[in-house]
Amino acid sequence: MEEVEHWWRVSGGEGKGEHRVEVAFAPLAIRLNRRWKTAHSASSERTNAKFDISVDGFVGSSEVGLPPPKAGIYEGTAADCRTLALDFSRRVTFVLGERVAASGATAVSLEGLETGGRTPFGSGGNGGGGVDLARQPESGAEELLVMILGALDECAATGRHPRAALALLETAILRCLSSAAEVPVRDILGVEGSPDGARCFYTVGMTSCREELAGDVSYGRRNTDFLKFKVDGDLETCAKVFAYLEEESLLVDGRRNVAIDANCSWSPRLALEFLDRMEKYLPHLFMIEQPFPFDVPFSDSSPEEREGWARFKRECARRGISVYADESMRTSGDVKDLSPFCHGVNIKLEKTGGYREAVRAWRECQAGGLTVWLGCMVGTALNCNVIVEILSMSDGSVDLDGFLLTSPECQPCRPSFRLTGREECPAGRILMDRL
Repeated sequence: MEEVEHWWRVSGGEGKGEHRVEVAFAPLAIRLNRRWKTAHSASSERTNAKFDISVDGFVGSSEVGLPPPKAGIYEGTAADCRTLALDFSRRVTFVLGERVAASGATAVSLEGLETGGRTPFGSGGNGGGGVDLARQPESGAEELLVMILGALDECAATGRHPRAALALLETAILRCLSSAAEVPVRDILGVEGSPDGARCFYTVGMTSCREELAGDVSYGRRNTDFLKFKVDGDLETCAKVFAYLEEESLLVDGRRNVAIDANCSWSPRLALEFLDRMEKYLPHLFMIEQPFPFDVPFSDSSPEEREGWARFKRECARRGISVYADESMRTSGDVKDLSPFCHGVNIKLEKTGGYREAVRAWRECQAGGLTVWLGCMVGTALNCNVIVEILSMSDGSVDLDGFLLTSPECQPCRPSFRLTGREECPAGRILMDRL
């Protein structure tokens, strides 16, 4: 797949010199170092996407994880990200207008842009519409980045680009703005508080092989005591997981360090049966993720089914277990519909479309009494670093294990955080080296 690069030399206005803007898209081939299977798919290789932007030497980089597509849940490919990068570069040229003194590109031009017979860029030349930031630009580079963000918003307004692609560019732009402004991304977004650590769960893929399970658990525990297990509708698999953890003395009294991810594969009856069959292990269970089918909160499911899931939520709460939505949690518009069935949601940038919509979802959760778990897709340390920027939105639990699932030679950078243990808490707490 061809990479996309574009640069502009931009006038800073009367007596203010010039700015240089550069953007680059590239597919990012990753190889998994563990066999990775969920109820949705199985894979050992993936193609993610990477985007870089620099303004006057201030750099922002991002990566989105791109799992096998699943309609309504996981949408967007590396090719979609490339298409957006092309569209975005054309729109930046238009938005900057007469301020562009010179520009250059690879495989990018204004020709061939599909406009449906309309003027492609609205009024143009004014930096786009409102960009929903908490901090006003204070320098020429910051002002330019806000204009560039407006160009991306115009791309989003066409409805032609999947949210994963929009997240790739938006997070890179805002990380660049953070660098130029010398303030954390969370301050630009108006996210209160500062990150003081969180539980990081390592996700063990589905397997029916005891040796494979043992190897995955051992690998995960080198980094964290908190483990999440992918399962499907076979409760016998769940029983084997808990039995193995018990045999290996990994279930410690007074500690909830296990999570179960059902990946949309349970019914209310099966979910309640899980609570009965696993009763002895429930004091160690922190949360159950996405037990209900993806569309239950949004469809015309029967009153009996909806009440069944509401009852399951109550039964879990009675046992000190939280229910989280993952696949069903995409944007802020989903939060209200999800609240009858879960205690919290797993926010992933690839599904929200970027930082700003993630913040809107977070505020909806605050208003509705839901907790927030921050999650990642399978990817490199760069993908995790992007999420760490908004760690303070989490209510104490995260999945930042994507880089642990990918081979070292795939990593474009190092993690900006570290997993560590302290005397007063289990290993697997996140400490910040940056921010």
